[in-house]
Formats: sequence, C-alpha cells, structure tokens
Amino acid sequence: MDNAHPDVTLGQGGAAVGLPTRLRASWRRSETYGLTPEEMRPVFTGSVDTGSLLYECGHEVLRGLRRTLANEPVSLMITDHEGLVLCRLSEDASTDRSLDRVHLAPGFYFAESNAGTNGLGLALADRAPSLVRAEEHFCAGLRGYTCAAAPVLDPVGGSVAGTVNLTTWSDSSSQLLLALAQATAGSTTALMVARGSGRRVRPPRGARCFACTPTAPTRTTTPSARCPRRGPSAWRRPARHSPTDGCSRSSGSPARAGRH
Repeated sequence: MDNAHPDVTLGQGGAAVGLPTRLRASWRRSETYGLTPEEMRPVFTGSVDTGSLLYECGHEVLRGLRRTLANEPVSLMITDHEGLVLCRLSEDASTDRSLDRVHLAPGFYFAESNAGTNGLGLALADRAPSLVRAEEHFCAGLRGYTCAAAPVLDPVGGSVAGTVNLTTWSDSSSQLLLALAQATAGSTTALMVARGSGRRVRPPRGARCFACTPTAPTRTTTPSARCPRRGPSAWRRPARHSPTDGCSRSSGSPARAGRH
C-alpha cells in the first residue's frame, strides 16, 4: 500500500508528473471537487462526538502511542468515516501550531473533498492504508508534511468507522510511519471489539464551512483567518459534544458563519 515513487514534479497547470496510480486518481478527484493547489475548503463543525466508541477507544490507544513517541514531532489523530478529525495528540507545540494553521485539527473535516489528496482522505476514499509524502499532496499548504493513515473498522458491521492518521514534517523519516498507523488502527479496532456492546459510531449532526488559502506550513506560525464560504457539507448542524480530555484543538476562534 506504500506510495513510493520517484520525486514528484509539477507539469503545466500544476498537474502531477511521476505519481503512482492511486495518487494520480486522487489528484483527479480533488480537481473534480473544484479544489486548486492554492485553496482548501475545510468544513468546521465547532464540536465533535466524544461519546462514541470510536472516540473512546481511539483516544485511549493514541494516549499510549504518544507516551512511546514523546520525543518525536508526530501528531496522532483519529477521524470518523467522513474525515472529521475527532482527536489530535502531540507533544510538539510547533507541529500543533502549524497544523492549526492548515486546519488539520479537531472539529474540521479533512476528506479529499475538503483538502485534496492527503493521507487520511486517501485512506477513506480507497478504504486502504495510505502514505502521502510532501509534494504528493494536492494542496500546496500540505506539502510540508508527510501523512500516514489506516482505516479503523467498525466491529459490528465491518465497515470503515474512521481512520488513524499520523502526521509529521516532510523532512522526517517516514519509513515506519505507515506500519505504525496500521498497527494503531488495528489496536483501536481490537479495543472496540472488546468494549463494544452494539454501539456504532454516530455521524456528526452538523457543520459550518470555511474556505482558506493556506501557505506552506511553518513551525512558528499561528492559525490564519478563516473566511465563510459554502461547501459540499455546509448544510450540517453543529453536533452536541466538544473535544475534551487532552485532545488539542485549533487555536483561535474561526469567524462565525450564517447557517446554510
């Protein structure tokens, strides 16, 4: 499932040259969603469901992994089946600030339709473990990162309940990142099986949409302003619960948008 390939170059119009089949297909899908390399359209819910079995088990598994990776600049995330980031854990403040800037944070949707080709979006689209490095990202604002993601399976029906996503700087080693994401996703599914009592992951009840034009990530920046714009999921209403219990969230309050 690794996306190893020669160095990516951008052809006329920003088209990717040298990408393997899965990534080329993802870039094409990103274009059909109306995205450009200069613009992402993250959808902001304002809150997430912290009472789901996926959140409970995923957060516990990530806490254990965070202790193991305490000195590494890796951000650990759980998302639901639509790409909504439920939880993000990291010991590296500069990584957190940079991810806040591109809105890869709890309460934001980061599927392909929102952020173009990225690790968790590709894992959900293909229902397979995915590694997206640096220039493989469709949107320029994500090309300073490497992301590895693997699906978490619903223990009741076997469908994809969400993903485990691991994000680090693009200049960091990624050799074991995908294997680590797969192992973490497997541990999350196993814990859901052990604790599950027929509960399913509840889909979010709502969202607000924000479009942004991110610049390349830096390690010392703060989140950019967010401007309201209608997007593909703008009709959702806010969910009931807010991220808690140690999960980081995007710093700053996004501009409020009217209900769509």
